[in-house]
Amino acid sequence: MIVLPNEEEKRTWRELCWQAAGYTPTVGEFPVHGIEGELITTSYGQREVMDATERLLLMAGGVRAGKSKTLSMKAIEETLIKDGLMWIVGPNYIDATAEWGYLFEPIHKLGFIEHYTAPERGPRMFKTAWGFRVETKSSDDLTALSSFAPHVLLGVEMGRQAEGAFDKLAERAMEHNARVMMSGTFEGALSWYPQKWARWQAPNVEGGRSFSLPSWSNHFLFPGGRTDPKIIDLEDALNDPELFLERVGAVPYKPQGLVFRIFNTKQHVQALDFDPKLPVELAIDPGTRAYVVLAIQREPMPASAGMVKHFKSGLLVPKTRVKVIDEVYALEAIAEEVIERCAARPWFKAVKGGVIDVAGRQRQQGAKSQVQVWLDEVGIPLRANYVPIAESIATIRRRLRPDPVAKVPLLLFSNRLSDRVVGGRAMGTIAEMGLYQWRDYNEGSSESNTPIDANNHGLKALGYYLFDQFGPVLERRRPGKKKIRSYA
Repeated sequence: MIVLPNEEEKRTWRELCWQAAGYTPTVGEFPVHGIEGELITTSYGQREVMDATERLLLMAGGVRAGKSKTLSMKAIEETLIKDGLMWIVGPNYIDATAEWGYLFEPIHKLGFIEHYTAPERGPRMFKTAWGFRVETKSSDDLTALSSFAPHVLLGVEMGRQAEGAFDKLAERAMEHNARVMMSGTFEGALSWYPQKWARWQAPNVEGGRSFSLPSWSNHFLFPGGRTDPKIIDLEDALNDPELFLERVGAVPYKPQGLVFRIFNTKQHVQALDFDPKLPVELAIDPGTRAYVVLAIQREPMPASAGMVKHFKSGLLVPKTRVKVIDEVYALEAIAEEVIERCAARPWFKAVKGGVIDVAGRQRQQGAKSQVQVWLDEVGIPLRANYVPIAESIATIRRRLRPDPVAKVPLLLFSNRLSDRVVGGRAMGTIAEMGLYQWRDYNEGSSESNTPIDANNHGLKALGYYLFDQFGPVLERRRPGKKKIRSYA
């Protein structure tokens, strides 16, 4: 009779399997920088993955980074469940073969395989002496994934699988609160995969965690790290910085035309809660396509962060960190509907005022202005000043950059803000960060190099607020005629 081990013995089991497989996890510090030198993420090698305790894991890997073996060696600790079940789900059965083999080999060497089937084509299976089964599945047949409730699920080459495959894995995991661990590459990946990687880089409501294993983190193959001659040769051979980032750096490429390429989920998104000791102010963009309200709190920085001169009074004041704690992102809604949704939020009673697009002062066809609606409905006074697009962008960028003294950005976003994109349309402010783009500029064209006026309602509202609180960033110019736009 097999007696399953306790927690300490499970670690011993994992070490025995690693030895049998000839596996040693890589360890180190391997930063990945973007095309403009910005830090995208830092990998700490395969060991970081092995030490992770989260139930939902996503691991992206560069070529020869060892992602398949790492996923299997991480999963080996999950096999000690009597009569348990693990699925390895790939786009097809062949893609799931490598992970199955990496799991099978050490357990077989240790003498604990009771039965197995390994056809060249089709599903593979092995069963341990304590009744644990490991089976390969294909996501082509999503119906087949609905028949059982596994105790562990591995998704391989997930970037090539539809988001529905992940949804099905998550659904099957519910009964046993099973771990779902995924791996894949970004090259040619479907859009949901890099979006989930980015979301899981920071604290998130799903409780997931994501990793990147750049090729040079495999110091057994590339002892020189990022500057290893083999990595440099590969970079030269690809001759494509974007492809190099995806295929070798194991990070999703951000399009060159993004307005806020500096935005980084890991740095700028946190699990922010409403602080009842601090007032709340609103930042509003009353668009007809999207009516957006951001709830914002400002937190004083410690004295060690230094002082700054207030742009209005000229007095020295402490630096503050701006926290966007929540949003109401309503599509094709009117002010009264949005106000009702805001009033249901826990922070609403702490609202002291706010800012709105300058067009919010206008009355259209005899109706109340947006400023008047908010004052009459809920007694919230709103300030409205014209903010040029260039100034709005500059003031957001300034606070996204790490403060030179505090070494941290002075602008943070709650993970409650949505990063969903539907049909190319942002469903939240974080989603806008990945969609708001500069228009292409052609020499000789009368079109100035300005952003495309789409997927930017939350960012516009944020720009109004930061300009109102902290003043202009760009050099002041002689004032001209102010432009007032409609609610677009």
